Amino acid sequence: SSSSSSSASVASSNANISKPGATGAGSKTSTPTMPTRASTTAALDSPDASLQCRVDQGLLMFAKKDYVGAKKQFESVLAVHPWDATAANNCAAACMYTCDLKGGIRVLEEALTCHPTATAQHEPLVQNLCSMYELAAAVPTAAKRTLATWVLHVAPDDLDPACTRL
Repeated sequence: SSSSSSSASVASSNANISKPGATGAGSKTSTPTMPTRASTTAALDSPDASLQCRVDQGLLMFAKKDYVGAKKQFESVLAVHPWDATAANNCAAACMYTCDLKGGIRVLEEALTCHPTATAQHEPLVQNLCSMYELAAAVPTAAKRTLATWVLHVAPDDLDPACTRL
């Protein structure tokens, strides 16, 4: 019965935990609860957590040079959230590593146009699209100029126009 006295002492010591910033002897808070397996599983089953797990899996695959697998993971995120800048940028990079520059351009253009106010503020997205235009477009300067004009209309005021590298 040492275990019951041990748990009683833990419970009584937890009852005396003071709130941060509280002063005085009467400042007590309830015992913090640890997440249960069910609540953790429910959190992981949420759509946002599932999408983040797919992004993380894609990043791991990318690091292991499995660009096709990484691309599939990022595409699965973009099917649900086409404006996800992280998934779009990494999917475009995976496209580039699989010699699919036009696919990378398509991914970035779709991300930018599906929700312009959310994605046009991400300078790396714009920069990477400009880089892909330089590598794949027939007339890169014209493509970049069109992008720069569009970005100036939808992006926030603090976006650096130099990110289009014109």
